[in-house]
Amino acid sequence: MLEKILADLNGLEGVTGSLVSGKDGLVIAERAPEGTDIDLACAMASTLFGTGEKAMKELKQGEVIQSMVEGSAGKTLLIAGKEAILVAMTSTDVNLGLIRIEMRRCIKEIEESL
Repeated sequence: MLEKILADLNGLEGVTGSLVSGKDGLVIAERAPEGTDIDLACAMASTLFGTGEKAMKELKQGEVIQSMVEGSAGKTLLIAGKEAILVAMTSTDVNLGLIRIEMRRCIKEIEESL
């Protein structure tokens, strides 16, 4: 089930890989680009999301809904459910709206399957 969800997400134009991490940083599922250190990527996703939660709380901006880190070679988008974090890696020129909508749908399916 999780592999199909990630395969469908990776099928969107510009998505280069995806993974599901537990909020503890442990790998649940992945379809990441070859050469990606999956354990490290999941640990960093958990840390990044946790830092975002602390920042939003301190800034009184509510709960984190989604997060994005933009680099010179692409973007990394994160969305969390109650137990898992979904990460999508993209190229630089992508339809972020479409990917974000799909990620919201995916995290619901992921949470239902855990």
